[in-house]
Amino acid sequence: MAGILSRSERVARGLGHALCVLGLLFLVTPIVVVIPLSFSSESLFSYPMHGFSLRWYEAIVHSSAWQRALRNSLIIGLATTLTATALGSVAAIGMNRLRPHWRSVLVAVMISPMIVPGVVIALGLFLFYSPLGLAGNLTGIVAAHTILGIPFVVITLSAALLGFDNNLMRAAGSLGAAPLTA
Repeated sequence: MAGILSRSERVARGLGHALCVLGLLFLVTPIVVVIPLSFSSESLFSYPMHGFSLRWYEAIVHSSAWQRALRNSLIIGLATTLTATALGSVAAIGMNRLRPHWRSVLVAVMISPMIVPGVVIALGLFLFYSPLGLAGNLTGIVAAHTILGIPFVVITLSAALLGFDNNLMRAAGSLGAAPLTA
C-alpha cells in the first residue's frame, strides 16, 4: 500500500523534518536576537535590555546620509529590475528560437555571471569601468547589477518557454499579427 509507511520510513521522515527545523532555527536565530536590541535605550547593545527606545530609528530617519543611501538603493533596484527584465526577456525569447546546440552554448555564456565568483566579477568590472568613468557612480552600479541579474531572468523565462507552443506564433502570423504583437 502506498499510504502506509514502515517504522524506519517514519523515523527517517521525522529525522528529516527535525533537521529542517534545526536548520531554519540556525538561520533565523541571529535575526531574532538582533531585532530586540535595535529598540534598546543604551549606547552599547547588551542583554538584558535596560530600557525601550526608538532613538536608533529616529537617528536613521533624520540622517541625510541614510536618506541618500535609501534613495540610491531604490533607484538602483528599480533601474536594475527594469533593465535586467527587459534584456533577459529578449535573450530568453531569442534563445528559445535557436537550435539546441546553439542554445546550450548561449545558456552557458548567459549564466556565467552566476558561476564566476563575485569578487572576480567586481574586480573585472572595476578595471573595465575605471577608464570609462563608470566606477562608483549610479550608472556603473546599475549596469553591474543588471549583468548579475540577467541570468536569473533568462533561466526563469527559458524554463517557462520550454512548454510554449511555437505554432501559436505561426498561427498569429498567418492571421496578420506582427511578431511583436503575437
